[in-house]
Amino acid sequence: SVPAVEREDHQAIWKEAYNSRDIQPVVKSRVLDGFRAGVDHPFMCWYKELLLLRPDAKVLLTVRDPKGWFASMQGLKTIVHTLVNTLPYSGFLYLVGLGKTVDYFRGCWAETLGI
Repeated sequence: SVPAVEREDHQAIWKEAYNSRDIQPVVKSRVLDGFRAGVDHPFMCWYKELLLLRPDAKVLLTVRDPKGWFASMQGLKTIVHTLVNTLPYSGFLYLVGLGKTVDYFRGCWAETLGI
């Protein structure tokens, strides 16, 4: 299946969840119907709420060295910030039809990572 954030029809609902700090817009919209698994963004932000909805779900916990994780996130933050906020990269993403995804990342990553 397609990752949640790449489904343009789902992005507004995830943005609403981030803005309200509540998973209920996602639950009510049923955008998770049909998904059998979720990893990384945006699922990592809502794992507790998702476990309450699906208490029989299997969860894989990845444990990393905190310093290594932080360095990895700093690198990812730099890459995402460059891609969505710097020409020619951001312009190219719009040209190939990923403009809404760029806008989504600008909003959500600004909220969660401060970029």
